[in-house]
Amino acid sequence: MKNISVICISALCLGLGSCGHSHSGHNEHDHDHDHDHEHEATESAVHEHAEGEIVVEPEIARRFGMKTDTVRVGACMESIKAAGTFVSSSSSIANVAAPLAGTVRYPQSITVGSKVSRGATVATVRPDAVEGNNANAMARANMLAAKREMDRLKPLYDDRLVTAAEYNAAVAAYEAAKAAYSPGASGTVHAPISGVVTSVDVANGSFADAGSILMQISGGGDLTLKVDVPHSSFTGARNASDANVILADGRVIRLGDVGARRISAAESGATEAGSFVAVYFSVPAEAGIAPGSTAEVYLLGQNTGNGISVPRSALSEQQGSFFVYEKTGDHSYRRLPVTIGGSDGVNTVVTSGLGGGEIIVTEAVTTVRLAENSGAIPEGHNHSH
Repeated sequence: MKNISVICISALCLGLGSCGHSHSGHNEHDHDHDHDHEHEATESAVHEHAEGEIVVEPEIARRFGMKTDTVRVGACMESIKAAGTFVSSSSSIANVAAPLAGTVRYPQSITVGSKVSRGATVATVRPDAVEGNNANAMARANMLAAKREMDRLKPLYDDRLVTAAEYNAAVAAYEAAKAAYSPGASGTVHAPISGVVTSVDVANGSFADAGSILMQISGGGDLTLKVDVPHSSFTGARNASDANVILADGRVIRLGDVGARRISAAESGATEAGSFVAVYFSVPAEAGIAPGSTAEVYLLGQNTGNGISVPRSALSEQQGSFFVYEKTGDHSYRRLPVTIGGSDGVNTVVTSGLGGGEIIVTEAVTTVRLAENSGAIPEGHNHSH
């Protein structure tokens, strides 16, 4: 296919315009002379490039951010493609529980999405607000009654008027009642960490039992990346110590580069429903990833030997076949068909089509592809006679 750049077409149009201008103000001899030069210039403008050659002018390449790099033979790394989800780590989430049974009241500022500081009052529980439900008061009454009974039996036991079994039973009842009573229990609930209220589980004014979860606070700290790996890739997953992650917004992150670390490998006992095993990474908050985000994860394993790999951005797919564009001159390129292998999310292995040493386009490949598909100048526009 004959491919001519946009700038070449523009130059041709300018040449045609100057041709019209040169027809006036000259004698016939001069006209023929000018016409010969004009014909030569036009033929130069529509000069056919080598078969399959694609032209992209340097100005266009710069404008659209085209970049090239030299293909090199180097170590390739095995990888496993899987799905991952980022969740808040346990150290970044705090559940706030009711310290005693009673009616719950929240400050007006406490709603889902509210920011709270550690130690701030986030709720109060009034045990006397519901009649007959002050469990702590009932526990205190039971403790006092048990103590009175123990104190009554003590002198009788000393005088051997009651048996040891009767007295010991009274002592045990008192100890049990004392354990059930919490004299230091307070109805004021404080935030255990600083963060954002992500859920309120008991409505304002409702009754809550002691120990019931009132709300959840997220500290926005470190995240845990859970990677679900097919059980068929169990062995490779156990060897993975790092991963490339492609986020939904298109960002590509190497976990090791942001300080993430693997905290659990795929274990045989970690098999979940659907024949998946889980691999976990701890990801620092500085990575800037929102909890709940999903990602395409490529677990990185051992080196598989030397080979050729190219950036994923260098590949162009057309009807199921893959190509790269090789730079053949100052502003000329040609399409090379390649066969690809595995990918680590950043680079893709090329199993055939490249030998190393080629200079290929690695960024803005679409620009070259558009130039390739722009078509040749129609025959009627070559101004030949």
